[in-house]
Amino acid sequence: MNLFLKLRFVLVSLPLLLTGCNGPQPSTVAESPTPTPTTSPSLAPATPQSQPDQSPATVASETEDRLISPRGIGTAQLGMTLGELKQKLGTEAEFTVESPFIVDFDAIAVRQAGEVQFYILYLAGQSFTDQDVIQGLLTDNAKFRTAEDVGPGTLIADAEETYGNVTLSYNTDNESREYARFANQPAGNLSFSTGNGNASLAGIYASPTGDYNETEQFKPDAAIQSILVVCLTEDCVQPSVQPSPSS
Repeated sequence: MNLFLKLRFVLVSLPLLLTGCNGPQPSTVAESPTPTPTTSPSLAPATPQSQPDQSPATVASETEDRLISPRGIGTAQLGMTLGELKQKLGTEAEFTVESPFIVDFDAIAVRQAGEVQFYILYLAGQSFTDQDVIQGLLTDNAKFRTAEDVGPGTLIADAEETYGNVTLSYNTDNESREYARFANQPAGNLSFSTGNGNASLAGIYASPTGDYNETEQFKPDAAIQSILVVCLTEDCVQPSVQPSPSS
């Protein structure tokens, strides 16, 4: 089974991709540690002249570099090759293989200034070369946000105000990984991870619990831990830059 088919088979069963009540089906997605919330910005200098101006173009570029969208995370976009991403990020980025990462998947951690920005997911036990196409991205870095300013570290209560009613669920057959799906979330290929039953859960579940568990109640301090973006169409199995036809 090739990479696209395996990703589609495994990731299409994510709780957020299911409409209505989910049945207990195994799925494999990345579990990430609880992100550390970003610190408060420092106070502005007393003299306005000492703070450099930022043009609208600069601000827009920085926002785009940190955007989580249905097409990707920051500079990394679904459908581009690893080689294309390396060219865009330049020598300032490090690419480190993490194997194993989770069951069925290894990952390439992309670091800048010693900090992991996001992970590129690929099938466990396989190599991922510069010619391979990116089909799965995950981040637990709180500086990356959706267009609605939701990201790792966002309280579920705040995300619910933005995206509508939330349903949390976990399945013991899926290593009790917990996910939140929102009534009006941006797209079906975004997955919001909130916790793990082997450690702590964000949701408040009725007792006794079964294999599959679902609730709309959650702890006041519950937060999104990581966001996964995947390719669920064959559009991204081809490199984003095609060779020019010979004349």
